[in-house]
Amino acid sequence: MKILFFDEKKSRMKIKVESLDDLWTLYNIISKDDVVYSKTFRRVKQSEEAIRADKGERIPVYLGIKVEETSFQGFTDRLRIKGRIISGPEDLVSLGSFHTFNVEPDSQIEIVKDKWSRIDIKRIEDALKSTSAPIIILCAVDSNEATIALMSNFQTKIITRITENIPGKRLSDRENAEACQRFYASILNVFETLMSANKVDYVIIAGPGFVKDYLRDYILHRKPELKNMIITDTVSSGDVTGINEIIRRGAAISVLSKLRVIEHSNIIEDVLRRLAKNTGDVAYGFKDVKEAAERGAVQTLIVIDELVRSWDETERNNVHNLIETVENTGGVIKIFSVQTPPGEQLKGLGGVAALLRFNPFKDNRT
Repeated sequence: MKILFFDEKKSRMKIKVESLDDLWTLYNIISKDDVVYSKTFRRVKQSEEAIRADKGERIPVYLGIKVEETSFQGFTDRLRIKGRIISGPEDLVSLGSFHTFNVEPDSQIEIVKDKWSRIDIKRIEDALKSTSAPIIILCAVDSNEATIALMSNFQTKIITRITENIPGKRLSDRENAEACQRFYASILNVFETLMSANKVDYVIIAGPGFVKDYLRDYILHRKPELKNMIITDTVSSGDVTGINEIIRRGAAISVLSKLRVIEHSNIIEDVLRRLAKNTGDVAYGFKDVKEAAERGAVQTLIVIDELVRSWDETERNNVHNLIETVENTGGVIKIFSVQTPPGEQLKGLGGVAALLRFNPFKDNRT
């Protein structure tokens, strides 16, 4: 991401989008009633008699829209921003009509807010710091099943599950070998598709026994240029559980340490561990966390992004006020993407939790 200019007094920021992570950051920053400007295309009819929209000519225009909704299509290079047109050439567009921007890497957009919050600014700063974060293919594989996911700084997305009926027990058996070849070829085909659509930095192949090694050898025999990209590890299965194990495994940390999801996995595990031990130095749910924050007890506040960017103004303001309270008492804020395993776990706890410096409820709770 590049900041082309920022006028804090006028609350205007122009941004050049450079990566998928930038799209995710913008998705969390752009709120209802913000105004977004961008170059786009509109279909214009050549004459009043041209009734069908597809008879018109698509021409470039520069529009401003007042945002009504956004949608992020992870790993398809696109953020959709829908709203009513408030600015544009009046001879070509109807003010007040709807338009949708399709924002992609290499796009430029200008965002105007009533006021840029400290949370929004921090998200921008974090995006500027993490422009080199890797994109990684994760593959959990066992003897007849593989689950493949794509992981970036803010998302872990399950791409596909592949199964193959592999007969016999010995790899040297002809039918067994042919089935294994089909199985591995299907996996490699998915890898190639992902690599053609994304700038993949690493591939982590993990599974029980030797199956991960067989798959790696198959791939390197056909794609030797991937040698320095492939890392193998051990997990218990080839399903989604195996993907989650890859994220937690120590052997993969050297590759994934740049990704927030690893840090967030460690934090949520600490929350669950403290809850299981009933140590009194953890809180979850908005009410309890807010009470702990008001008493200065919150050391680390964790919140899912859905609440931070909630379209409900009251809910969003309550969360922003909570974050400000924690910041003012020296606490650390961590915002979890709900599209990652730790984010899903946090959502199950109500979307808000906190690691505490001390037990603020000891004197008034039994």
